[in-house]
Amino acid sequence: MFDRLWSKINKQSPDKCWEWTAWTNHKGYGKIKIQGKMKFSHRVVFEETFGPIHNGLYVMHICDNPKCCNPNHLKQGTLLENNQDRHRKGRTKANFLKGDKNIKAIISNDVALRIFNEAGSAKEVAAKLKVNAQLVSDIKIGKTWSWLTGKKYAPRKRQ
Repeated sequence: MFDRLWSKINKQSPDKCWEWTAWTNHKGYGKIKIQGKMKFSHRVVFEETFGPIHNGLYVMHICDNPKCCNPNHLKQGTLLENNQDRHRKGRTKANFLKGDKNIKAIISNDVALRIFNEAGSAKEVAAKLKVNAQLVSDIKIGKTWSWLTGKKYAPRKRQ
């Protein structure tokens, strides 16, 4: 089964990208069917090389190449780390500019993270950082800036 996986990877030297040569999705990530399930090729390579992926973690490409399956270019990370890495490297799509790259932003990425990590009520944090309490609340519950904080928004169901 794993012979089929490795046969679809163009191995190069350990420091170069080992590109997936078979089917890819619309974002360029390799896909392979393993035991009847479609899986990302880089995740399968990671598990084959390093063991299970920790619960809830992503396999990130250090090289920013979605086709790359070189284990030396892969690492585990949280959604927050993955989003921050993508943003820091300027891979956020231009028509969906987020955070302080958006001309409508009223706070910086650093302030958003500080708000998210600051203890206290929304009013207390707002007063301390001289921002609107609704903004603080929205960030803390993941309604805004979730791409940066990793907090998922779950709206309350009305009764």
